[in-house]
Amino acid sequence: MSVRVAAQAEQMPRRARYLVPRDLPRRGEILAACVVIAVLGHLLFAQLTLVLAVVFSLTTRVTRWRLSWLLVPAGIAVGFWALIVRAA
Repeated sequence: MSVRVAAQAEQMPRRARYLVPRDLPRRGEILAACVVIAVLGHLLFAQLTLVLAVVFSLTTRVTRWRLSWLLVPAGIAVGFWALIVRAA
């Protein structure tokens, strides 16, 4: 077990600051508006995700892609990635 030696007095941690200052007029309304915007953004992207999942599922069923067709580009990408990592 290592022992920690203090070379100088440790500093107290800094006080946290609010993103929106507490003395700002209508602070509660601003924070409520931000929460509403965040929830609406989540709802919008949830619908987009659902639509994309349905589109991809239908595309897969209609085109009947084979696993080997998808493995060839993936293998090429992994090969390029390995070359780039090795060169760096």
